[in-house]
Amino acid sequence: MLLWALSGFSMLTLETVWMREIALRAGNTVMGSTLVIVVFFGFAALGNLFGARLVSGSDRPLRLYACCESAAAMTAVLTFVLGRWLWSHLETPAIALSHPVVSAVLLAGLPSFLSGAAFPSLTEAFVSSPAQRTASAGRFYGMNLLGASLGVAAGAVWLPWWLGVKAAFSVAAAVQLSCGLIALWMAAGT
Repeated sequence: MLLWALSGFSMLTLETVWMREIALRAGNTVMGSTLVIVVFFGFAALGNLFGARLVSGSDRPLRLYACCESAAAMTAVLTFVLGRWLWSHLETPAIALSHPVVSAVLLAGLPSFLSGAAFPSLTEAFVSSPAQRTASAGRFYGMNLLGASLGVAAGAVWLPWWLGVKAAFSVAAAVQLSCGLIALWMAAGT
């Protein structure tokens, strides 16, 4: 259950940092937050649908989760670094890159998709009986939401205040990557 909480924590910390990044390009916080929320949930939902199909053919769901979660962390770092580099090194960024909607998709789309794809695998790995999935889902989802609520507070207030925005993002990506690596280690033992 700890993986669910840490996954929620890391993704919502990343989401709040993405909101700050997009707000700089969108001109205000409301627009930046709205764009990131739409992209985050839309791409996470698509990833979840994809992940459900992917896990149905997998005999190693924990390994699949580990790969998706690790890939989500690595793409989050890649898109964050690339976005910052583009916005700071190009005198006149390409019109498409400077548009807030495109920026939100480029920054948050792929990591959100991969994180969404990880979800069904984690459920499949820890609740092997289909009859028990419904009864167990509430506990797992509750832990994910608890982690997510702490992630919002961490990403919006605590970590940026203590460490700065860039370091807050790095902490969240490191937590997410750790989830993937822990799951990979656990999968190797099964």
